[in-house]
Amino acid sequence: MAQSTLSPTRLALLPSKARRTRLPWAWACAFGLVLIGSPAFASTAPAWQEGLSRKQAELAEEQALIARQIKQLRTVMISLEARLRSEGRVHAASLLKNALEELETREGEQGTTLEEQAQRSSSGLRSGQTLRAIEEQQAALNRMERLLEVLLDRKRVEDLEKELRDIEALKAELSDAQSRQEALTRATEQLGLDSQTEAQKALRENLERMANEQRELLQKVEQSARENGRFELERMQLELAKNIADQELNVEALRSWLPMAQDAQRQARQALAQARADEMRAQEAQEAAEALEQAADASAQAQSAEEQQAAQDALREAWEQAARKAQATDQAERQATAEALQQAWESLRNADDEASRQAAQESMQEAAQALREQAESAAQSAQSQRSQAQEQIEAATEGERSTSSAALERVSEAIERAQEAGQASQGADPTTQRATEEALRALDEASQAENILEEALRASQAEQAENMERLAAGLESALQAAQNADAEQGEQAREALERAAEQLQQAAQAVREQSDEQAQNQAQEGLDSMRQAAQALQQAQRTSAEQQAQNQAQASQQQSLSEQLQAAQQSMSQDPQSTGMEPGDQERLEQAMQRAQEAMQQAQQALQQNQTGQAAKAQRQADQALQEAAEAASQAGTPSTPEQQQEAQRLAEEQRKLEEQLLNLARQAEQRDSQQGSQAMQKASQSASEAAESLQPSGDSGESPDLDQAQQEQEETERRIQEALNDLTEEEEQYKTLRQEELLFKISEELAEMLQGHREAMEAVRTLDDRRADGPPSRPVRIGLRKIARAEEALAAQAARIAEALQEEGVVVFHEILNNAAEDLNRIARDLGQEGGFQSGPTLQARQEEVERGLEWLEEALQEEMQRRQEESQDEQNQDQQNGDQTQPPNQREPLVPDLAELRVLRRLEVEVLAKVDQMLELHPELRDPNAEHDPLVLEDLVRLAYRHQRVLDLFRMFRERLQFPGPDSAEGGDASSPDTAD
Repeated sequence: MAQSTLSPTRLALLPSKARRTRLPWAWACAFGLVLIGSPAFASTAPAWQEGLSRKQAELAEEQALIARQIKQLRTVMISLEARLRSEGRVHAASLLKNALEELETREGEQGTTLEEQAQRSSSGLRSGQTLRAIEEQQAALNRMERLLEVLLDRKRVEDLEKELRDIEALKAELSDAQSRQEALTRATEQLGLDSQTEAQKALRENLERMANEQRELLQKVEQSARENGRFELERMQLELAKNIADQELNVEALRSWLPMAQDAQRQARQALAQARADEMRAQEAQEAAEALEQAADASAQAQSAEEQQAAQDALREAWEQAARKAQATDQAERQATAEALQQAWESLRNADDEASRQAAQESMQEAAQALREQAESAAQSAQSQRSQAQEQIEAATEGERSTSSAALERVSEAIERAQEAGQASQGADPTTQRATEEALRALDEASQAENILEEALRASQAEQAENMERLAAGLESALQAAQNADAEQGEQAREALERAAEQLQQAAQAVREQSDEQAQNQAQEGLDSMRQAAQALQQAQRTSAEQQAQNQAQASQQQSLSEQLQAAQQSMSQDPQSTGMEPGDQERLEQAMQRAQEAMQQAQQALQQNQTGQAAKAQRQADQALQEAAEAASQAGTPSTPEQQQEAQRLAEEQRKLEEQLLNLARQAEQRDSQQGSQAMQKASQSASEAAESLQPSGDSGESPDLDQAQQEQEETERRIQEALNDLTEEEEQYKTLRQEELLFKISEELAEMLQGHREAMEAVRTLDDRRADGPPSRPVRIGLRKIARAEEALAAQAARIAEALQEEGVVVFHEILNNAAEDLNRIARDLGQEGGFQSGPTLQARQEEVERGLEWLEEALQEEMQRRQEESQDEQNQDQQNGDQTQPPNQREPLVPDLAELRVLRRLEVEVLAKVDQMLELHPELRDPNAEHDPLVLEDLVRLAYRHQRVLDLFRMFRERLQFPGPDSAEGGDASSPDTAD
């Protein structure tokens, strides 16, 4: 994939690569190579176009100079490598060593070095073998690119893919070792169980049996309680108690809730809104009056026609602005103001002598005076409206303070400031308007805060009502299942719950109607009913004789289990050595058995008292303690029979083989540059060796295999293997990320090259189009257009190659744009040639601009993605430093281009298609007529746009399904498939 995408023979070494270096000296060497390689190789490019004979000697000499400079560079690198190694800069010296190896490597059929290739190119130029010289130059340029990448410590895509293959192979072998170790661990565990003493086996089996019986008894108690409804009744009682506690808090909140009068609030807001409108009318009338006065003064003082025109233009601008406002609101006052300005402008424009101008000026002064009077009247109206709002606010805050009293005081203060400013100005004033706006905002904030509180109180009461209805409905079925419950008390509890639900619903309605006293009373009555229901529910629970007998039988079973456990404890205490367990394990076993004994006794007492819920809780604790005791009794024994010792020997040999496999894998990891997982593999090999030693009996000392220790070391080996796998997985993700970054970088380079070539073609087309006459193109123009066509055709092939590679990476939108660019470039190449009639006019140039625009989109998107990745990488490094370089789990690798970036470009693509459709309809109105005959080329363009529009919809549908967005059938108010929603 990388080879088909990157097209190495076309890539240039851009200076932007410098930012990817890690060492200043490396960049100095690399930049030296660029300086060495660039001039001569650039000068050879047009050699076969501008005449080989004339340039042959000059190019051959430059090529020989390059060969000498390469030789000199090799000498400098040898000296620098030795100095860096002596200074302890191992990594830098290694890079130079690798670069020297690249310089001395022989390649090709002739087996030549880079220096020899430069010399062969010079010889080819001197002997007239131009094609051979070009081939040698291209090969040398490719090798210089590789040399630069070595010095910059950059890996090519091919190198990264090789690293990924190596990691995958290493992970496969390590996974195989992990599976073998897991099998060995299970076999060792089984051998430990088989090697236990008879007393330990009996104790373990006895504890496992008692744990199973305890679990079965717990299930019987829980099933019996569910069948007779006691569990459900107990659960409902607990839920009701929680609801009662919540309702007590709600009642306290309602007692402190004092809502503001809605009528006063509504009237105050209407008055303030009208005051704001009056102030706006006053301001607009005053501005119009000022415009008239200024125009009249300017006209009177004008000394030239230009000054008169300036006065007219200013008045016209004021009229047009007023007309726009009038048209937007359709208010009579604004219409009158606009008409006054229009009449003044027309009279001034039509004044062609001094007398008519003076008459127009006087008319404008009169109109200005009328507007000022109108402004003053509107300001007075605003004062009156604010006074009315103030009265309503004072009425709302009289007597008992409401919840919003503090906010309403701020409203009143803002109104007072507005009144004072209005009285001082006697007209439109910005301070007055700001104060009125502040009063409106404060009033809206007060209303919003009170609405939020009211909604919370209403919702709480409504929710409590729903809870009571649900409990009442559930209680009916629970009472039917509870065969031994008191039906009369249960019915009273159900009625109390229904009554509470109704009262709480009325409280919610009272809150909605802002009836605070009624809401408080209903909430309190609902709370009282809830308490009555709780009391009746408690009295409804009783135990029948049959249930008591069943509980006593289960208590007897619990007592039997307790006695069995006690017997096991006594037997173990009489002969502690019979189990053959270590002292620490023995102590842990005894403690677990003691906890189980205490829990069993508690469960027995609860059952005797018919407290099934407490009994079940204690039985769960006993079950857990018995499981811990059985686990402690499962410690491995010592192999005693010949068969057991032979099995231990076999396991030891298998563990040794696994140790050798892990050691080989560790060596392979050490040979890699990163050495990821090497340390974990070494530790895994070490723990595997220790496990083998624990399994191997010692003939000299007579010590038996320590199976417990072997199991611990085997588990440690498994943990280390998993750690190595995690390290390799993390490295694999890093390499995948590096591969993506390298792909993005190279694709961005090639895209920039394409864009530059296409822009040069566009400029050449414009130049030739300016030179051609109205008739047929001249022969030089045709030759030039054919050359441009070949260049555009080559760019089309290049775009198609990149599009194919992007499709392989799953970058569907970028692939679509580049594929479109390839199609457009092929059509442009056709139209530039004889087949297309040597076109070079606006239509063809517009197509070129469209291609340029698409390439610019891609270049911009790629640059943004590369910048984003760089910033995220820097943020991760900073975060790792803040966390003390702690190992973080690898994140899921993101795609080459994120969905968001593709969706943004997809939206731009659809907008472009729609714009082109509108443009075509504007240029070709006959397309709206279904019976008209159309130009085949126009129809071809329409088909192309239709296809692209369909492709956009298909791509958006694919994104929608992948991101699990709802389809158009489930959307409301529009088509969910529209890509316009993707931004």
